[in-house]
Amino acid sequence: MTTNIIKTSPAENYTPITPSDGVDLAVKPRGLAVQGTGDVVLVGENGTEATFFMVAGLPYPYSPTRVKETGTTATGIVGLN
Repeated sequence: MTTNIIKTSPAENYTPITPSDGVDLAVKPRGLAVQGTGDVVLVGENGTEATFFMVAGLPYPYSPTRVKETGTTATGIVGLN
């Protein structure tokens, strides 16, 4: 019997994210962090886009399928896995 365990926190790994208007993330993160404060445009699993203002050094509990390049001004975006 297989048991599915949903991980919450803390993150065990991180993945640098390069924003893209047309390519989904290879690994859907459990959260995000940025090194440079700014806006991050996220696309959810249902295709809805939303812009979030993210402050450097804080983890955010967003799990997007894509981080868009257009409109994203934050730098050093990292997926927390």
